[in-house]
Amino acid sequence: MSDFIRKMPWDELAKENANLLAENEWLRERNRWLELFLKTVNEKSSELLPRIGSQYKRPSTEEAEGETNASEGVRRIAAERQRQIEEEGWTAEHDDEHTLGEMADAAACYATIAADICNDICHGLSPTLGPPQQWPWNAGWWKPSADRIRNLEKAGALIAAEIDRLERAVPRIEEAEDE
Repeated sequence: MSDFIRKMPWDELAKENANLLAENEWLRERNRWLELFLKTVNEKSSELLPRIGSQYKRPSTEEAEGETNASEGVRRIAAERQRQIEEEGWTAEHDDEHTLGEMADAAACYATIAADICNDICHGLSPTLGPPQQWPWNAGWWKPSADRIRNLEKAGALIAAEIDRLERAVPRIEEAEDE
């Protein structure tokens, strides 16, 4: 047996291998949840996008009560998106800076924690435990609610913002190709 083989840190390599296997399993589980989430978004997008539109406006009480085409969920998502713009300052210009899918990742985190309390605890996504690993931003921006519907409002608004960002990016990509 050569000195090289005898000097290898086998215990450390075994631990690293176990860590990588655990991380791989976590990533597979995350991908499963993301695929399910995206499948749901794709199924509902043709219905939701025309209702939400690319311009967000918090409906007045009269408008909300008179609106028969939009569901309560659509109204809640649009209202949350408007709140994000007005109170947090997350404008289109700000959103356009997030080009790596951060808003979709954040939406997935909020949607996952809203799934149910068992999944929250089993996957370490309790509102009291801090952000999940895939949370794209500083932990201080992780603000889940104990209210599952509120978390879904945040997820939906982030998805709407990401869709709008992608829609705005398409003309820029096409313009760059034309040059």
